[in-house]
Amino acid sequence: MREKNWAEAVSSWTEAVAGCAGQIPPPLQGITSALAFHRHAGLKVRCNLCGCPLFADRFGRKNIQCLSCLSLERTRLMGLYLQKLDILRKDSRVLHIAPEQGIYEWAASVVPPENYHLVDLDPEQYRFTPHVRAFNLCRDSENLPENYYDLILHSHVLEHVTCDYRQVLRHLHRAMKPEGWHVCIIPFMNGRYDECLTGLSREDAAARFGDAEHVRRFGVKDIDDTLGRVLSFDRNFDASADFPEAVLRAANVPETFWKGLTPNTVLRLRKSDFIDQDFAASKNGR
Repeated sequence: MREKNWAEAVSSWTEAVAGCAGQIPPPLQGITSALAFHRHAGLKVRCNLCGCPLFADRFGRKNIQCLSCLSLERTRLMGLYLQKLDILRKDSRVLHIAPEQGIYEWAASVVPPENYHLVDLDPEQYRFTPHVRAFNLCRDSENLPENYYDLILHSHVLEHVTCDYRQVLRHLHRAMKPEGWHVCIIPFMNGRYDECLTGLSREDAAARFGDAEHVRRFGVKDIDDTLGRVLSFDRNFDASADFPEAVLRAANVPETFWKGLTPNTVLRLRKSDFIDQDFAASKNGR
């Protein structure tokens, strides 16, 4: 956690808002609700990644985005699990796909750039770091070195991949060290699995998958016949069994994120948890 004088920052922001005489400019509008939430919660609620006690509204949800590192609830929950696993070292090799600013800044304080590989299809959107390189999971994952990474990270990525997600996962697990970890968030939705790789309009994609940039949805009703045939993972996710409730609340992770397969479930996978039954069957000639 990065140390900052948050009390001084809160005081400065309060003065800035008070000096607007009721005419709050757009850059400060998010701060007003964040300050109101802070007056209610005090320093009992802080981002576990950067220490900031201020949270703004985002995506129609109240007081959920850290004003400093921009982490969302699921990002902070992933951060709690990474801190619990305690796997980051100076010599750790990390592959971070579509890196979140909060986790990046925290992890980069431990892992040097030569070992911390940041990748995304569109590196230009990551203005907080110059180290993200262009990487297409559909074409480039097969070139990842074998048994190389101590940690592979990604959140809300697989629903964007415009190819067979099973092959992407196979290559990610191939690239993990035998004792490595694959920590990810895959958005589990109500209903059944659905996919379309043939190029829907943005309107149709948004209606079908909930977002114009998505090409699939992982439904919980048939999870054993879809992702469950590829990865071995606990269907009974329960963050409150892994952390005291006070720790979850202090990191501003709401109770609705704690249990079950949801868009915020944090999977912690080992190399052997790739179990693609269909792929294994084809290798065995069945």
